Amino acid sequence: MLMKYFNDTKFCLLPEVVNSHTENLDNASFEDKDQSFILENQQKIKRILEYDSEEIEISSSIACRNALFPPVSKDERGASSNRCPSWAAEKFLKDISSLGFGEVEQKSHSLNKSSSLVFRKRKFEELSEPHIELIKKLKISNEKYINGTRG
Repeated sequence: MLMKYFNDTKFCLLPEVVNSHTENLDNASFEDKDQSFILENQQKIKRILEYDSEEIEISSSIACRNALFPPVSKDERGASSNRCPSWAAEKFLKDISSLGFGEVEQKSHSLNKSSSLVFRKRKFEELSEPHIELIKKLKISNEKYINGTRG
């Protein structure tokens, strides 16, 4: 009898929780393409925005090392076994910057003449109202956005 109750409540409550969370994010004023990106990657966007303080840049190598973006499917990565390639990190950081949460730039290193892509968050004071609403809906406190949690 207890098992039947557990199964009934487990499957009844789950869709309501998921639907109420996605409805909240649908009300934000972003384009349809951006909204679908946000809905698919809520947790990873939250991890990027909470990762570190506003002054720190997140490079594609840091994003790979800390899995700050969704893993790449086997079809997309081909023969490679790497689930977190740098090209996917760069693409994800560019997508977040296109939402208006920061800027992406190519930085070159003077020692080995290589370059890497870095993402720099916008300061909290510079964010517009829709961005602040989205931050609240992703359950990111102002302190965590400003100071970060590092990983």
